[in-house]
Amino acid sequence: MRGLLFYKHRLCVIGAILICIGCGAKKVSFTPARGFDNISSNNTNNLVGECTRVQMPSNNISGQIGTYYDPATRRLRTDYLNLNLTSVPVELFTSDTLFIQFFRWSEKTVGSKITNQVPVRLFFVDKLTGVSTPSSLTDRLSKGTITQAKNVYGNSWSNVSLSQFFERSMVVLTGMDLQYQAITFAIYDTATGTTAIAQSDVLLPPFYSNPNVYRSTHPAPGLYSIHPNYSHINSNASESDYYQMIEAICYDLSGIGARIPASVRPKSLTIFTLIWYRIVESLEILFH
Repeated sequence: MRGLLFYKHRLCVIGAILICIGCGAKKVSFTPARGFDNISSNNTNNLVGECTRVQMPSNNISGQIGTYYDPATRRLRTDYLNLNLTSVPVELFTSDTLFIQFFRWSEKTVGSKITNQVPVRLFFVDKLTGVSTPSSLTDRLSKGTITQAKNVYGNSWSNVSLSQFFERSMVVLTGMDLQYQAITFAIYDTATGTTAIAQSDVLLPPFYSNPNVYRSTHPAPGLYSIHPNYSHINSNASESDYYQMIEAICYDLSGIGARIPASVRPKSLTIFTLIWYRIVESLEILFH
């Protein structure tokens, strides 16, 4: 009997939460995410993109960043992001002094940018086999860390040259909690000093696909100006158009001829889907 009452109690709690989702125009309260703080029911049709482009043409860096799904549960893991690099400086494979690091930051109040000075830690995953490098993470991309990862992959990589590393390997960025809104790519060369020789900012997914909606919720120019659809702001594009623009980036990320390890193909989400993730997480904590 006690078990039945406890089961009924669970159902009542779930029912109460579901009822709250449809409470008129009241705001839905949950942990603020990168692109959709202070959500109210009148903007739940705004689609959320899960991918963005990496573009540093003067330094020959390009690629995509996308959301990460746990391979066991197929659920979104918000503290990890996939980084697929399609080009990098050739010196990354030949120089012992050049390396790339990543720094997380946010600007929730205009003019008050907060940067985490601790470099992002990362690991590598074989795109074909899903095999990952050991849990001892590194905080940079360099000839040394790439060579070490290649050696970990073993005999299956015997015919893969160092310069082909990113064709076969995905980078997984860790510690990418939702409090962070963007990331800085910083290139260093110890032969010239300790200051970055080049850097560029990239918006972190998930975020509103519509750059107009994103700017209205995130007025900091340093954020909305790096939105991947920013060049189409104030255009006649529809919500669906903006969504498809982000989907094209997701396609580039996942349509690389090999499955994305530890991930399903990123797909844009509605706010209700993201709210549901939060509900499930809350229930797991409540009933654990």
